Amino acid sequence: MSSQKVLRGGVFGFGGMGQQFTRNINIDKWYGDDFRIIGVCNRGEPHRRTAVETFGIKAVQHPADLIREGLDFGLVSSTTAAHCEHVCLLAAAGIPVFCEKPIALTPDEGRRMVEAIAKAGVPSVVNFGRRLDPCNLKIKAMIEGGEFGRLMNYSSFMARAHGFYVEGARHRAILDPVESGGWIVHHSCHQVDMACWLMGKVDSVSCVTRSTVEGIETVPGLISEEVVQGRLFFKNGSMGTVFDCVGGVHDSHLSVIGTKCAVGIVKAENTNVIKYKRQGDPEWDAPRVLDPRLEFPRIDNLHHFLKVVRDHIPPRITLADAFYALQVTMAMRESARAGGAVVKMKD
Repeated sequence: MSSQKVLRGGVFGFGGMGQQFTRNINIDKWYGDDFRIIGVCNRGEPHRRTAVETFGIKAVQHPADLIREGLDFGLVSSTTAAHCEHVCLLAAAGIPVFCEKPIALTPDEGRRMVEAIAKAGVPSVVNFGRRLDPCNLKIKAMIEGGEFGRLMNYSSFMARAHGFYVEGARHRAILDPVESGGWIVHHSCHQVDMACWLMGKVDSVSCVTRSTVEGIETVPGLISEEVVQGRLFFKNGSMGTVFDCVGGVHDSHLSVIGTKCAVGIVKAENTNVIKYKRQGDPEWDAPRVLDPRLEFPRIDNLHHFLKVVRDHIPPRITLADAFYALQVTMAMRESARAGGAVVKMKD
């Protein structure tokens, strides 16, 4: 048992992710004995009953009631439509915030959240855990070390394998785009965040989508997207592609190409590794293979946040970072609504 004070946390939104976080902290003890979830808030009574009966913790309906319990940290895993309210309440109370992605449904909400965190001076972490993947951390270090030379292209692919609406699959983000933001905002934000983190600021975007959904609109004229194909044009002159699909075969890959080096992440036994070629390597020889886990040990995003709270280290993935990704996905959605027209990012 640690001699440190046990830090008390609250979960805001007790659906699947909120219950998973609570199980990992309170029951599985993934993060040791220094942290405990002492209560949850949830708008629906069934999940509140689960908190009491399954986890043995307090459950309330209104977030202000949970904040009054005296929290050392808050985990915001509510529906995206409630993120702004919950984050702003936690910030005003001086409580560090862990927020699920996407952070908000509109740029105005995202801006309010970032400003509230900045005004309160509390740390924030957003659940873009791919930034902490050893392969992605190695690629980032290689970029910052100049190993790529001039960056030329970014490419990422993700397929969820959940299935399509027309065949009976009912992913909640597809069923309720009003609360989820639609597939671009809800899910493609992962790839967009990685693209911006690795390649830099975006100058303009273009995006097209396909869907089997009829009668559900994210915004007037745009149905709930199931297949997303986006192009990103970066301010440094490089470009990128983002492909995301609610169906398909469950898979993902990422590549970055520069004038001096090119890398791709590939699956190996129980892990991912980097394959890469440098300028001057023989064209037809097999690429080099690099396992970055010794240099960058794997850490999950919630673990990182709890270390931020306990050890007062700087957060790596803040609300301000996620706000930029939100702006880019919003521009992609605007482009899709206009049939793939190029949309200039606003400063």
